[in-house]
Amino acid sequence: TVRVVSTAVARPWARQVALWRRARVVVGLHGGALAHALFLGPGQGLVEITPREHSCGHPSMFAHMAVGVGATYQGVLCRTCSMARGGAVDVEAVVRVVREVLERT
Repeated sequence: TVRVVSTAVARPWARQVALWRRARVVVGLHGGALAHALFLGPGQGLVEITPREHSCGHPSMFAHMAVGVGATYQGVLCRTCSMARGGAVDVEAVVRVVREVLERT
């Protein structure tokens, strides 16, 4: 089952934490909302979609957070995306990575 949850909607703190703790895999665009990765744990995963200007070739701080709490992490570089101009995410690449993460969790 896939559930889409927008971070643009205001939610009580306890509800936000509960959403992250219940998820098997969280997929999100590079940004501050991924700091909630601190609430993941073993058996869960984080897939971060990173626009090209935020990729330095090294794991992001969110990768370190996820792995630090025992979750699985995988990044997807969006070569055509820009934080300022948007872009199109390679959905097939994201689906492939989500499947890989599910296999490892």
